Amino acid sequence: MMTQSIEQHPRPFEHECTLSYKELHALARAFVRADLSRDEFIAAVLRFESERVGSLGFTLVGSHPRDDWTHFSLRHRGSCTVYASFEFLAETGEFRNEFLCH
Repeated sequence: MMTQSIEQHPRPFEHECTLSYKELHALARAFVRADLSRDEFIAAVLRFESERVGSLGFTLVGSHPRDDWTHFSLRHRGSCTVYASFEFLAETGEFRNEFLCH
């Protein structure tokens, strides 16, 4: 009987997490490039959260603290574990603290 390595075949939620991360990151890049207005960006993130994230069993957490960096993280529903996150500064287009589903 053959066994398969976890490293070669990631758990399904990791694949979905990666896709969700990339989709959210693309929305942020579109906002930074001014392809989306502030209102369009917010509407797109809310739509992304309701149509994609929740159906996959993730929770999207977003914040905009005093330092003006917008922070997003994806967590598996019911868990405090962060599976993906990033921060971006819309004024400069900088991204930092990027972490993806490991």
